[in-house]
This record gives sequence, structure tokens and C-alpha cells, in this order.
Amino acid sequence: MNIQRKKQQLFSTKTIILGMLVIVWMAVIFALSAQPVTESRALSSGIAQKGVEAIERVLPQARIDLPTLEHVLRKGAHFCAYFILGLLVIATLHSTGLPGRKAFLIAMLICISYAISDEIHQYFVPGRGPQLSDVLLDSTGSGIAMGVRWMVGRVRARLGATRRLT
Repeated sequence: MNIQRKKQQLFSTKTIILGMLVIVWMAVIFALSAQPVTESRALSSGIAQKGVEAIERVLPQARIDLPTLEHVLRKGAHFCAYFILGLLVIATLHSTGLPGRKAFLIAMLICISYAISDEIHQYFVPGRGPQLSDVLLDSTGSGIAMGVRWMVGRVRARLGATRRLT
């Protein structure tokens, strides 16, 4: 691929929009991490309480442990936030024409670095602190997102090949 074509791909409208979405999503993660522990717990507690009420309406005999549900929701939020970040970062890198493995490695480096910086940021937020387990959970979310995107791409490629043969 010549240099001019690479520049066109690097600065395509799609790449710029995806890159902006990555930055916006990182800002959302930063804002959520900037919440003091009291605000963060109030948010997850409110969501958990609504979930318990909904479950108990459907299954009146169910007994849900609210603190456990809150913990699961908080960890699930970490996973989901970085799952989305992983999808956005890998899509951005693929839109530049970067080859698969190289794009995956760079995307993982970006997501892991951001997860580490996010935990360092939480050190300075009242009542919060850095946790290695959150970095691992965040990185897992990003990695799984990239794996899902790769598998979807493989399936689409095979379906396309099958259609061309028929």
C-alpha cells in the first residue's frame, strides 16, 4: 500500500469518528471514576435495589442479598465499560488499515494502559483506591470484546465466501 493511501485511511472520516468515540468513552470512564465512593455506592445501591424489587415481583420467593448484588453490579460495570472501550479501540485501529495482530496488540496496550491510569486516578478520589483486580477485570473485558469482534469478522468472511460460491 502506498504512503498516500495509508494517509487517506489514517485520516478517513470513519477513523476520525471512531477515534472521537474512543476519547468520549474514555471521558465517561474518567467521570465515573471521579465519583467519590459515597456517590458511586449510592448509584450502584439504587440500581441494585430496583433490581431486587423487580426480581421479587416476578419471583416472590426469591431472596436476593443486596450487598452481593451491588458488588456484582459494580464489577459488571467495570467489565462492560472496558468491553465497549475495547470494541471502540480495535474498530478505530482496524479502520486505519492496521493488520489484525498488530491492531490487537496495540489496542490491548491502549486499554490496559487506560485501565492502569484509571486505577491510579482513583487513588486521588475520596474513599476510592487502586485495585489490581479491577485492572485485570477491565483488561479482560477489552480482550473479550476484541475476541468477539474477531470471531464475528471470521463468521462474516466465511458467510461471504459461501455466498460467492453459490
